Parts: sequence; structure tokens; C-alpha cells
Amino acid sequence: MPTRNGFGWFNTLFCLLPFLLAAQTTLEQALTVVTNEMTPGGSFQIRLQVKGSNLPAANTLGSATVDVTYDNTQLNYVASTSWGFGFTQGYSRSATDNSAFVRVLVTGNGVNENGGGNPPGIEIEGTYETWVQLNFTIANASGTTDLTIDPASNAIGLFENYQNEPNTGVIINQMLTPPIDIISEPLSVTGINASHETPEHLRLYQNYPNPFNSETYLSYDLLQSTQVLLTIHDLAGRRVQTLVNEFQTAGRYAVKFNAGHIQSGIYFYQLKAGNRIEKSQKMILMR
Repeated sequence: MPTRNGFGWFNTLFCLLPFLLAAQTTLEQALTVVTNEMTPGGSFQIRLQVKGSNLPAANTLGSATVDVTYDNTQLNYVASTSWGFGFTQGYSRSATDNSAFVRVLVTGNGVNENGGGNPPGIEIEGTYETWVQLNFTIANASGTTDLTIDPASNAIGLFENYQNEPNTGVIINQMLTPPIDIISEPLSVTGINASHETPEHLRLYQNYPNPFNSETYLSYDLLQSTQVLLTIHDLAGRRVQTLVNEFQTAGRYAVKFNAGHIQSGIYFYQLKAGNRIEKSQKMILMR
């Protein structure tokens, strides 16, 4: 039926807008700590991981530029390892140190160069996949450090055709969500050992790093001496592990949690001090 006003097109667009937005492809990036030996000269390793949402059928990686910034007074870049793809899939790749950042550069010029989808390229998946591991050594084991993805240069593109077949070579840059960076990662055990200065409040801190690959630290403050229970739970509320079950004096504590025995996913940790249960915190385990 014809509309009786000039806003019919606007009303139609408004109704379709949620569906148009829902179909938007987005790519998500995360930096995770793999190894942190927390000592001068010790190993410090991170991984760049990527996944997609609302992915199209043409989900073959075409190109990427990802600059990972770091503090060169705290870390020395060594090399890249554990690439998730390479020449046999049709890619050239590099991780070049520029003193203040490492540029991860990927080009898919060889994808389908032989025709018939050969080499096939790699597909962006709906779960996090490791692209590369960046290896550093610790230059200054004091305080904490940040490693972040620079949004100004951040770009990832997909071929317009699946496996670049037919071979047009056209790459379409995708929308990127804000990355998950590594923030306030401790570089020594000094900042995470128990402190027996009396805190002002009972408090359960966010674990660090978070998200994490295999190990993370859970910290909490005790206002007074009491029986302490610190537990890990899955999304269904099932207890996965008990980290602390003992009497502790007032102070600040940090506990190392090794998650090598459990699957990737979202978990919660809960602190019970005497008869009081502190609010649970969420943490994300990503392999």
C-alpha cells in the first residue's frame, strides 16, 4: 500500500536497521601472556589471537597489519615463533621490531595463485586462533608493563571471494572491535607476594593477566585474620578447583592459578573470608 507521507522510506530503513547491524562482520583480536618468568633476562612470551563474528562465506584472510606496542625499557624483543599459517597456505608473513612496537604483517599474494583454490589460504573462525607468538626477554623486572594493539594502524582484510577463487585479488578491510590488550602485567614477584600491611577493606581483585593462556594470578585483601576459601567455578556453578582453604592473617595475598587441566572458556572465582562471601570475579581462559 502506498504511504501517505514522505517518511515511508525512513520507516522501512528503521525497521531493517537491526537486521543490517546484526549482519555486520567484525573481527576480534586478543593479546595473551604465554610465559612470564618475572626475572631479569627471563622469558616473556605473548600470542596474538584472532576470531570473527557474523562471518561471511568469503572468510579467507587476505592481509593484516597489526602493531603491538611495548615498553622497550622493560622488554627486549627477540623473535616470532608458532605462526598459525605460512607459505604453504599462500602467505608471506613477518614480525618486525621497530623499538617501540612489533609490526605483524601478513599478505596473501600467493593464495590461489595456482587456480582451483590452491594454495587455499586460511579461514577466519568464530573461535580464537593463534596467529603468532612474540618472544621477549625481561630487561627491567620491576613494576608492571602494558602491551597493546595500536588502533591507528590496525587493519585486517578478507578476500572478496572464498579462497580468492576466482583470483581477483580484491581484499576488503573488515570492522575491528576494540582489542583485548595486556594491561598491568607484573614483571616481578615482588608485587604479587603476600603483604601483611593491614588493608582497609576486604577485597577480591581482578585476576591478571585476563584473558590468560595457562597461568594467572588471583589477589585479595583480608581485613582481619580469618579462615579463607578461594575457589574456581565454571559457568554452571560447579567447583573446578580449590586454591586456598586455610586460616590466614590480615594482609594482601596473591595466588597463582595454573589452568592446564581445564578447557578454554569463562570461569568465576569466589573468595569466602569467615562468614562473608566477597563478590565473584570473571576470568577468561583462551588457548
